[in-house]
Amino acid sequence: KSNSVKMRRLANVETNTGKDFGAWIKQLREANDWNQGDLARETGFEQSQISKIERGDQSATERFCIAVARVFGLPLEYVLHVGGHLTDEQYRRQTGIRQAAADSPELQRIAAELSAINDLAGIEEYERVIDDIEGLIERAGRRAKTTRASGKARKDKASSGQARRSIAS
Repeated sequence: KSNSVKMRRLANVETNTGKDFGAWIKQLREANDWNQGDLARETGFEQSQISKIERGDQSATERFCIAVARVFGLPLEYVLHVGGHLTDEQYRRQTGIRQAAADSPELQRIAAELSAINDLAGIEEYERVIDDIEGLIERAGRRAKTTRASGKARKDKASSGQARRSIAS
């Protein structure tokens, strides 16, 4: 199924962060006309594990959340948050980075690399990379302010020079 179909169907799936992750997975799976075997095949997890997660007998691991995000084309931070692996603050922080990346081709490239890292690494590595990206955003913001300030200073200096010349005339 295409990601656009999956995302459209996701809009109809209720979420309750952390508490009912299994029920959310079941709704998501059923919204995409999949049975547990289909989800097992796509994620690489055993059907029995998916059954336990859906019933609430087993917590979803970070790896399972990563697989679900990949299979359904969902933002990883969203699935980790719904799965209870990210606090509200961590989720807001990571969502803010994704939004900042929308305005920067360089940050979009880094976000794509971050997605690739998520398939291989755990939450600690993900958090480290998020910290690095936040540092880049902060430095880029400072550079932009400095550039604007120096441009304004040059403009003000040019204006004051013109004013002095017109007064002298």
